[in-house]
Amino acid sequence: MNAFLMLLKREIVRMIRRPSQLVSTLAMPVMIWVFIGAGFGGTMGEGSFAAHLAPGMAILVVMLSTIMVGMSLIEDRHMGFLQGVLVSPAPRWAVAGSKLAAAGLLGALQGVPLLLITPLLGSGGSFVGVVLAAVVLLLTAIAIGGFGLTLAWWIDSSRGYHGMMMVLIMPLWLLSGSIFTPETAARWLVVVSKVNPVEWCRLSADAAMDGTLASSPLALGGCVLFAVAGTLAAIRTLGATPRTSTG
Repeated sequence: MNAFLMLLKREIVRMIRRPSQLVSTLAMPVMIWVFIGAGFGGTMGEGSFAAHLAPGMAILVVMLSTIMVGMSLIEDRHMGFLQGVLVSPAPRWAVAGSKLAAAGLLGALQGVPLLLITPLLGSGGSFVGVVLAAVVLLLTAIAIGGFGLTLAWWIDSSRGYHGMMMVLIMPLWLLSGSIFTPETAARWLVVVSKVNPVEWCRLSADAAMDGTLASSPLALGGCVLFAVAGTLAAIRTLGATPRTSTG
């Protein structure tokens, strides 16, 4: 546990010391939110389209923030720090767990401000709802971060990893129902979104904000399983033969 806490502190300090990454992670979803919300503001018969976008935008902030987790793993490998930790008595789960916990905490903290704005847009929302939605964001960050670590383990280039994550993240987010509604989307989009784990997390966050999370057990259960799968994937991968930097 001491190893986990020490590594967690290191990850949080490292992320905080890179404000440009934190700002850019939040800035792009906010700009997308503003432009799409304003451009399609009159498409919903009831309610605000910007309010409809809010949970999905918070999910996007979390997904983009998890990219830093894998990049930190690649940097640690290049500096030789990762090899030192892997041969130390510290358990492998502490290495993966510290990075996922840091990504989850920072990702949730970045996504919460978007949720706090939702009541101002005419949508529902309460303190309890925001707290429950923040937990959903935490689960989402752990899930995406876990699979991101798995990918970063086998990629030796930060640029290559960043490009691959963007290729994977954006389709997952676009197919999560964050922008379109089931009533207006093509049938195949609705079908694909139903089996998209990011959709389960978005639905859970939306239900939490509306106070109806108890009536969405399948979505919440799927989000929890998604987080568990990402965690196990990261721990199992870090237990494989350690990669060495090729320069």
